[in-house]
Amino acid sequence: MATAFPAGLIPTSVLFDIENASRSGGVSTNGQEQIVGSGAGRWRASLGGIYVRTNAQVLAWRAFKLSLRGRTGTVLVSPFDGKRVNWPKDAYGRVLHPGFTRRRRLDGTAFADPEIPSESEVIATFAAAAARRATTVQITISQGEPIKVGQYFSPSAGRLHVITAAINATTFSIEPPLRDAVTLGQSVNFTRPTCEMRLVEDASGALDIQLARTGMVSMDFTEVI
Repeated sequence: MATAFPAGLIPTSVLFDIENASRSGGVSTNGQEQIVGSGAGRWRASLGGIYVRTNAQVLAWRAFKLSLRGRTGTVLVSPFDGKRVNWPKDAYGRVLHPGFTRRRRLDGTAFADPEIPSESEVIATFAAAAARRATTVQITISQGEPIKVGQYFSPSAGRLHVITAAINATTFSIEPPLRDAVTLGQSVNFTRPTCEMRLVEDASGALDIQLARTGMVSMDFTEVI
């Protein structure tokens, strides 16, 4: 089972890209080169500048990193792209992102709001079934602003895709191809999409504590398909 990324630790730099997207046999003797889509592209991510400041954060990071057992364990990695989510708007045109709707004064109490309050949720479903490896999907929104080209989404936890083109109001081209088939009415996560990934190397994310107090870490991941 994939491990959740430690809450409250936000990288200062985030890189998500698809590697192995094309293949070539090299340049021929006449100088021409044929390049084709490989169909084997997978996400690669680099999370940099993760500041670990408090004792609680140091302990949480230490437990998280060692629990992975190097490249054995997997992590649900977010692209940390909340600023570009199609959050709902109210009758006054205000964007109902969680920073606006969450009552932070209640944090730590029995009445604390969830990370994404109900009024901030983007409620979306697949308007048609789609097979594994499909590159076109149909999605409808019942709460939230229209879908934007370039947005990340997850059909299920750990499966990350991006909208690459809008064919019409409900039909979209996506990359990478669907990892799993989807069904009519299945929920689509636009608010907190994630990708199941593993470390590129065992030592990635090791915490070097400075002056026995704080530290900063970076991690590199590749998608688990």
